[in-house]
Amino acid sequence: SSSSSSPPLLITTNPFIIMVFEKTICIVNLVHVFKIPPETVTAKGYTAATWKQHEFWNGRLKLIQIDQNCFLVLEDTQQMKEFARTNVTDPKAIQASLDSSRYFAIRLERNGKQAFVGLGFDERSDAFDFNAALQDFRKDLTRDKEVEIMKQKASENREDLSLKDGETIEVNFAVKSKTNRSSRLGTGPSAAAPKFNFASGFKSSSSGGGDRRRVRSNQSS
Repeated sequence: SSSSSSPPLLITTNPFIIMVFEKTICIVNLVHVFKIPPETVTAKGYTAATWKQHEFWNGRLKLIQIDQNCFLVLEDTQQMKEFARTNVTDPKAIQASLDSSRYFAIRLERNGKQAFVGLGFDERSDAFDFNAALQDFRKDLTRDKEVEIMKQKASENREDLSLKDGETIEVNFAVKSKTNRSSRLGTGPSAAAPKFNFASGFKSSSSGGGDRRRVRSNQSS
């Protein structure tokens, strides 16, 4: 089994062109398809013990994801053409059998008709890969839907802060006055300077006591 991406399909609806990407998420080269005997169907589900006696087709199986849908495609490898295709996005479209992990009942669509048929794998690993790819698709689909719901709620709750026609907005800027740097450093005109008493010829000290020195006055006595 493997997965790959195919070139996008172009779906044209004048005047629009929609690009849809097709992704193959699982391939099993050999599967078997059976008619389901009525006696193997119960209220609990399907039992596959006698399905091998009612095989009517075998060939290649593909699981293809297109946008948010998953299709099961059965291909005839000898005639190189598609035998059947069915949408298995709905979990009810595929049901595991009650008595084996290698068998499933699938809702097959062919020629406009729907019916449940048996699907069988030769290897358990192929059946596991098929089932795992299908479950991964459904988990991704659920997560994508939850993300879309969250985006929608966020968009609805978002407050519209845009200005309407005729609305204005006023912004006040507080401007601080500059501080006199020279005063702050003690070098400007307001800074305290030594005081001279020329009448007495002494330099007065800023401190209350201390040493006093006699200075020569520049004025005549």
